[in-house]
Formats: sequence, structure tokens, C-alpha cells
Amino acid sequence: MKQFGLLKKERLVLNKDFERVYKEGVIKKADKIQIRYLSNNLDYSRLGIAISANIFRTAVGRNRLKRLIREAFRLSKHQLPRGIDIIVSPRLSYRPQENQGVKPEKLFTLSEIQTALLNLFN
Repeated sequence: MKQFGLLKKERLVLNKDFERVYKEGVIKKADKIQIRYLSNNLDYSRLGIAISANIFRTAVGRNRLKRLIREAFRLSKHQLPRGIDIIVSPRLSYRPQENQGVKPEKLFTLSEIQTALLNLFN
């Protein structure tokens, strides 16, 4: 088994699991992202991603951010606590301005997301 692989079982995909984390989970916020997390009574953590089309209008921007979040989780999952469900989403107060000449999907970097994930759990 690969040390840094992201297995299918490590993804949060069922609607009932998302609802449980939204209802009972703890919220922590960083500059650009926020997380909700809750214990899942498993020996591994699972990742869910929630990105609103109101923040990122184009699918290109949403998909790029999802890839960055998955990669940040994959690279740092051995440093994160085990046995939790995590939902990562961009902060609603952080709305990229498309008219500033910078595409919204370019405002997030892998290192920023990875650092934010690690800092939120320390």
C-alpha cells in the first residue's frame, strides 16, 4: 500500500455523513478556508469538500480548488488526527474578485491550503 495514497474509503461521499458533520461538527477557520470536523469512530480520517458555485462561478475554478484540497490532505494526512471526518470549504467571507485581474482559482496555492490544514489542528 502506498504511504501517501488517498484511498476511496478516505473520502466522505454519503449525504448522511455530510449532514452529520454539518449538524454536530466543530468549525475552525483560517484565512481562506474553513473546516468542520467530527469524530467518526474509525481508525482513519475521511475528507469531504464543499465548494459553492456562488464563490467560484466556473467549474474550472471549483475543480482546481478541489484538486488542491485533496492533494493537501493526501500529503499531510499522516500529520492530522486519526478517526475524524473533515469537510473543507473556502470561507464565505473570502469572495475572490474576478474584476481585479486575477482568476479566482489562482488565489489558492497548495502550500497555503496544506499549512492551513495543519495549523487548524495544532
